[in-house]
Amino acid sequence: MLRPVLVRPTQATSAPPAPTLSNATPTFPTSRSTLHLGTTLPLAAIPSTLAAQWAFRSLAPVGHSEVEPIYVEEIPSVRSGALRLVPGGGLDVTWRLRADARWSDGEPITAEDIVFRGQLLPMVGARLEVISPREVVVHYDERLAEALEPPEVLPKHTFKRFVDDAGGLDAATASKEAREKLRAAIFAQRSQEPTPGLGPYRIVSFSPRASLVAEANPFWPGKSRQFLGLNSRATQTVTTFVKLSRRGMWI
Repeated sequence: MLRPVLVRPTQATSAPPAPTLSNATPTFPTSRSTLHLGTTLPLAAIPSTLAAQWAFRSLAPVGHSEVEPIYVEEIPSVRSGALRLVPGGGLDVTWRLRADARWSDGEPITAEDIVFRGQLLPMVGARLEVISPREVVVHYDERLAEALEPPEVLPKHTFKRFVDDAGGLDAATASKEAREKLRAAIFAQRSQEPTPGLGPYRIVSFSPRASLVAEANPFWPGKSRQFLGLNSRATQTVTTFVKLSRRGMWI
C-alpha cells in the first residue's frame, strides 16, 4: 500500500489536517480544483496508488462514521426483511441495486456484475441467487459477520473479451486452472489500465512508475467532491519531491 506523504496545498485557506488513509472522499482545505499528490515511491500498479481508494469502492462503502448505501437501495436488516435467518443456522441476505446505479463509464451496474465477480472468486460458504437484474440473494451456510458486507462486484462488460476468448463464462470458470487464468488476465488489466470503478473519482490515465490522473466521476451518486481531479506523480529522489513541493506544484 502506498504510504501517506505530508501534504501542503498551495493557496490554502487554512492549514490542512494531516492526511489519513480512509474510504471517505478526500477533503483538504484548498482553493485549487485539482489535488496534486507527490510520492518518492514508484507507481508500479494502479491498486497501489493513493488515488485508487477513491476510484474503487464497494456497493455500500464505509464513510466517515457509518456504512453508506451508495449504490444499493438499503442496508439489509431484519426489519426490512432483507436479512432473514433460515433453519439450520443459515442466513439469507438480499441486496437491491438502485435503479440509477452506474459504473464510472456510465454502464448500469447489474446483478450479473455481482455474479461475474462471484464466479471469478467463489465465496466460501455462500452462494448467489439472481432474483432480478437489480436484485441478488446471498445464501450463507452460517450466520457470519461478513454477511452484512455487500457482495463484491466487477464490471462484466469491461472484461468481455477475456470471457469470449475463453469460450464463454461457463468455460472460463469450469475448472480451477481456467478460472485462475481468467482472473490473472482481468487483474493484470486492472493493474495497468484505467477500468470502471464505483468511487467518487475515475482514473483516466496511468503511466507505470510515472504518473496517474483521475477526474470526478460524473455518475457518482454520493456526496459532492471538493476536487475536480487528482494528479499523482512519482519523483526519483526526496530532493526533487521537496523542490516541487516548495514550488507549490505538488502536495
